Amino acid sequence: MSKLTEEQLKAIQDRAAAATPGPWRVHKERVELDLGTIVDTADIINEQGAACNGFSDYPFMAHARQDIPLLCAALRHERAENARLQDNVIELNQQVKELLEIQSKKTEAAMARVKIEVGLRVENQRLREALEFYANPESWKGQLCVGDAGIPWVCETTEVDSDLGDRARAALKSGGGE
Repeated sequence: MSKLTEEQLKAIQDRAAAATPGPWRVHKERVELDLGTIVDTADIINEQGAACNGFSDYPFMAHARQDIPLLCAALRHERAENARLQDNVIELNQQVKELLEIQSKKTEAAMARVKIEVGLRVENQRLREALEFYANPESWKGQLCVGDAGIPWVCETTEVDSDLGDRARAALKSGGGE
């Protein structure tokens, strides 16, 4: 198929615009001439009954044989192209849907990682506080007393001695360690 150019389309439009307004129809009649001769005639007329045989109608009629097939071919081509583009739209919509599902899964995974990270930070802070208690030299200091023989001994227990590991067990237990 030769592609319908803008120039061809304009020429067809110009011929149609110059022709007698339509719609047109064929008017057939049988006419009796002198001496008993009967002749079948046909005229092209519009809705108002006006004959469509003016000088401006002839180019329209003469080109109709090639214009109509050209316009039909162009219409079929455009419809096929439209169908192809609609198929592309359907395919692209499916791809967008798949990408959105992937993005949703990635978002869910990222949110799960954030939740785990927050939980780990909370647990890390709890364990850090327990370690800081045991690492603090002040927690190990008790009160020294001097006995009768002048020998020093711890007469007051340290915070660590009083704790007996309760903080460590509590930190491990709340973190899932015990």
